[in-house]
Amino acid sequence: MGDLRPTSGPEAGAPRLRPARPDEAERVARFHWETRLAALSAVWPVEVITHRPFEERLAGWRALVGAPDFGAARTVEILEDDAGAIAGVVSAGPGREDLGPWTGQVYQLYLREDLRGRGLGRRLLRVGFDFLARAGHGRGYLWTPGANPASRGFYEHCGGELFREEPLPRHPAFTRVAYGWTL
Repeated sequence: MGDLRPTSGPEAGAPRLRPARPDEAERVARFHWETRLAALSAVWPVEVITHRPFEERLAGWRALVGAPDFGAARTVEILEDDAGAIAGVVSAGPGREDLGPWTGQVYQLYLREDLRGRGLGRRLLRVGFDFLARAGHGRGYLWTPGANPASRGFYEHCGGELFREEPLPRHPAFTRVAYGWTL
């Protein structure tokens, strides 16, 4: 796997990373909704980003953090700032589609824009892949918009190998790409 070590040492007041609790599903869902909309609005129309309403995404987060195998096969990790606000989130577990040797998936990775460039996105990615490796996955992957040069550049910089590009299932005029890592 590419070098996913933080690019700088710990800072005073640096965000803390911890597992999400089942009672935090709504908080995580709200953070995901807001940061996803902000991050993707430059590359996809709003109707593509919001094709699943917030209530549906909330139900998905509740199912994830409340799943019987949560913590063993799936995880959600929260990065919190000093005030206790969510600053970033990563979720990971078994792949949602059959992609051959790529069996573990980072489902979501979002970081507040004001915290980018500090090694925290790399830290979240590493946490997701470390979890997948402990869960027995030899390779991990994630999807990102094909038209998002910032995220693609980040994943390539972190050692990701582009191995697939395909149209979005519900919006075929737009693409998504998969990057993979050997864990």
